[in-house]
Amino acid sequence: VQSDTTSGATQFDNSDNAVITNNLIAGNADDANDTGFLMTASSGATITGNVFGLRADGGAALPNSTTGIGLYAVTASTIGGTTAATRNVISGNGGAGLYIDPASSNIAVTGNRIGTDWSGTSAFGNGSSGIQVQGSSVTLTGNVIAGNVSDGIFLNDATGTTILGNRIGVNAAGTAGLGGGGTGIRIGNGTTNATVGDGTAAGRNVIAGNLGGRQIHFDGAVSPGFSIVGNYIGTDATGNIALVNGDGSGLEDAIQFGSAATSGLIADNVIGGHADTGIEMFQGSSNTTIRGNSFDVGADGLSDISAPSGAGFTAGLFLRGTNDNLTIGGTGAGEGNLFANGTGYGIRTAGNATDTVLVTGNTIRDNPLAGIFVQTGAVAIHSNSIHANGGLGIALGTAGVLANDAGDGDTGPN
Repeated sequence: VQSDTTSGATQFDNSDNAVITNNLIAGNADDANDTGFLMTASSGATITGNVFGLRADGGAALPNSTTGIGLYAVTASTIGGTTAATRNVISGNGGAGLYIDPASSNIAVTGNRIGTDWSGTSAFGNGSSGIQVQGSSVTLTGNVIAGNVSDGIFLNDATGTTILGNRIGVNAAGTAGLGGGGTGIRIGNGTTNATVGDGTAAGRNVIAGNLGGRQIHFDGAVSPGFSIVGNYIGTDATGNIALVNGDGSGLEDAIQFGSAATSGLIADNVIGGHADTGIEMFQGSSNTTIRGNSFDVGADGLSDISAPSGAGFTAGLFLRGTNDNLTIGGTGAGEGNLFANGTGYGIRTAGNATDTVLVTGNTIRDNPLAGIFVQTGAVAIHSNSIHANGGLGIALGTAGVLANDAGDGDTGPN
């Protein structure tokens, strides 16, 4: 163990198979660069049962100046575990709770409390993201990540990150939001092959209550090869009660793509509580499928989990930009999406004439405006069940009825 007041209060360098357990590492603030625990150029570390950034009784923050834990060129290591005794509490620090640098790989982060107290019921947020990952093959499993000043999880040019079974923005029971100043999961700057959920109950993430607005946000450079499967987004742990996201800023999409959605899958999620759009593809898409999701209807198939009336979101799904080989729904069992109970359109497109978008096998009902609004863009629509919406089932070019014109000699939609 090395004391270092310039970069890490507790520092391990070139320390293979180190075991760091049952320590209180907090209050290291003599220098603006003080990290609670810093590890470099090491492999096989086990970090369990520690508290980083809180008092010993867990009742108040006792921050380290910057990051709670910083890993640099660390490989094949474990932070936390599946029992209460192996859980770390990483909360109240001045910077990120946990930082994993680009040279680190094969890190398992399991069962920790990051931004909360030991029980996962009260927030003691870190001053930046809960977890920031720039490394490769990092697995985040079974953590409670909430109350942090910035994003719950920030993937920044990361490769092959797997996110399973976490509570992000909510308490350990998944019954109430603990907030967080940013996005639940932010995927940016060329991150590749990110996996969020795996379609099993154990792998389901509950992502809700984050005050920065979007529960999942793609930004920066294109992040190809993603999958978002089997999560509860904007709901409690039952999937049947909405936990409304956002702070009223107008950026409250459940999932928003600020970069093109590329080679991805969004499937079998329950999506509610969004004060704006359910999924917005702001910069278009390529080779992506959206299937089997339930928008604003709970996991039981009945409960209304929409945002409060008047929140004003534009659609369950809103497409912009150029969309190449985008499939919404499918013809197999369970592949159709359900769009219902919204405060706008079921699906709205504002794409381009060169788009190749297929909308098939979906149920679109009980929305106050048109079921599908093709504002612009080329869209193939067939074999959907569209009924009980406040506007037209399918509106082309305008939300109202377009009269037929003799001979159809123009280039308009009708």
